[in-house]
Formats: sequence, C-alpha cells, structure tokens
Amino acid sequence: MSLNISNLNPEVAMHHLVTALKPGPFVDSLCKKPVSNLDELRTKATKFMQMEELKEFRSTTQSDTREKKYIDRERVLAPRPDSRFKDSRQPKYNRYTRIVSNRARILEEALNADLIATPQRVPTPPNADTTKHCRYHQNYGHTTEDCFTLKDKIEELIQAGRLRRFVKREEKGFSSREEQEGRYEERP
Repeated sequence: MSLNISNLNPEVAMHHLVTALKPGPFVDSLCKKPVSNLDELRTKATKFMQMEELKEFRSTTQSDTREKKYIDRERVLAPRPDSRFKDSRQPKYNRYTRIVSNRARILEEALNADLIATPQRVPTPPNADTTKHCRYHQNYGHTTEDCFTLKDKIEELIQAGRLRRFVKREEKGFSSREEQEGRYEERP
C-alpha cells in the first residue's frame, strides 16, 4: 500500500521519515550530518546496511575461529594412549628451586607485588576435573600446585632474584627472617 500526497514538501517528508526511525548509530549520523534529499538518505542507509552486514559477518567468523582454536587446543591437550602424562603440557625446567611455601601463597604475593599477571581467562574444557581448581588460570582441570605454567613463572622470578624470600636454603637453614619466625606457613 502506498500513499500519494500532492505538493508534499521534501523537507517535511525527510523530517517525518528521520523522526520515525529507530534510535541508533544511523539516526545519530543523520543528526550529525543531515542529508538534503531522499537520494542522499537512500545512499547513506545503504552504506550503513553494508557496515552492519560486515560487522555481523566478522563477528560470526571470529566466533567460528575462537571455537576452532578451542577445539584445536582440546585436541592438543587430549590424552594420548601411549603417553605417561595426562596431557601434552610439560614443565619447562628439569629442576626447580625448592620453595618454603605453597604455590598458591607465592602466587598471591606475586600478584600483590605485580610480578605476575594472570593470563586471559579461558573457559574450563568440557571434560575437565571440576574438583581441581587453578587460581592462576581461574578455571578447573588442575590444581594451583600442579600448574606447570605457574611453576615455570615462579621459577623464572626466583632465577631473576624477585622471590628470594620463598627459596629454601639447604646449608644455612632459613633464607629469611620471616621464614625463621614462621610467617610463611604451608597451606593445604
């Protein structure tokens, strides 16, 4: 159905058309840079529709890519029948410095001192053991104490001399006054 109005002023038609539009980026752009005729309005509307379609396409391809990366990551971490370990992740170092506290406590101290940044949170894999939680990764599947990544980060900081107070000394007893006074207790 169409309505034909004789002697309709184009400015009046444009005003009513623009005011009837749903608020959003398109209407905002029309307010910032008004169009002078219906052809300009049609051209601008076409460009906005193309931009919206492109945004939608990009968001669907990005979510597909994220899903594919997650599936690829699951495949890498999937158990292998001939492997002695549950997954393919392994420690970076052959030997680790003995520490006087648990890794959760050291992580807490390192986070407070801005020595370690927590990684971007990754969703817990569907088959993960939900009885085990890692404070560093903020998800389930392994404990903070068993976290290879955190263990490696702590070792790097110890080797750089940033976490000396947590290093256990063999020949001279305690590595710090705090350790001697018992301030760093093991937590279960």
